[in-house]
Amino acid sequence: MPILKVLPTYAEEWIVGMLDWYCRVVLEGGFCLVKPSNAHCYRRRQKRSYQLRKQRVKCFWLCAILGIGAFPMLHVAVIVGLFTTFISFMYLDEADA
Repeated sequence: MPILKVLPTYAEEWIVGMLDWYCRVVLEGGFCLVKPSNAHCYRRRQKRSYQLRKQRVKCFWLCAILGIGAFPMLHVAVIVGLFTTFISFMYLDEADA
């Protein structure tokens, strides 16, 4: 016996409506109704200059971890971690990406 024959009419309409919504919106990409501009941060992250900056930030963090390893004290770790976080965000968020 089909499951739709057991369900009431409103449940059948609801299921069909949800399947229709899923096919239209999710599968066809209806969530992206407006394309972001070229200055949008998503597009900026795909550029080669941003990727190079990201690699340099990884080097900043590697140096910071080595510095923390050289002086394994809590206050040094906190100060170096906060400073490296600030430098990373500042470096990656340059205006002309």
